[in-house]
Amino acid sequence: MNLGIDMKAITEVVVFDTEINSVAIGNFLTGIHRIIRQTPDAKIIIYFSSSGGSLTHADLLLSYLNSLQDNVILFAFHQISSAAFKVFFEFKGQKDIMDNTYSVIHKGSKNILARDLDNTDSFDFFMTNKMMPAMNKQVIKLYKSIGLSKRELIKIENGKDLMLHTERLRKILRNNSNA
Repeated sequence: MNLGIDMKAITEVVVFDTEINSVAIGNFLTGIHRIIRQTPDAKIIIYFSSSGGSLTHADLLLSYLNSLQDNVILFAFHQISSAAFKVFFEFKGQKDIMDNTYSVIHKGSKNILARDLDNTDSFDFFMTNKMMPAMNKQVIKLYKSIGLSKRELIKIENGKDLMLHTERLRKILRNNSNA
């Protein structure tokens, strides 16, 4: 981890270490917004770890972080799995991966998303016929764009989880650092 950061220039250090959901994202964005409102040119280090969660809320987090890409440095630690993987690798600002970080990535499934909804009949139809294919197309496009190998992509396409260790994650980051 060497981004050439002058630690004396860092205004705040924040940790995001939870599932990506509406409550976590609401609280996190409110906190970051307060920092930026008080110090518009703040330089914020975010230590980022999550087992994943809602892709919709991940997109919200990503949009906000990308709007602050000049203010934020993102460090992945412990795990950046599922929706967190998407946030980390689509973030356009400075980022790095700490030692002993891993990811578990996959396509979405009804089981993963069902926990968020009560009405399973309409949920099953909607997710199977409308939203799930679109979400999976979005994550597969990301996995292809960052250079996952053909074997890794086939494993994911076949509905299996893919585990990536620190060095593989760093290789992906290095190969995409000029993108």
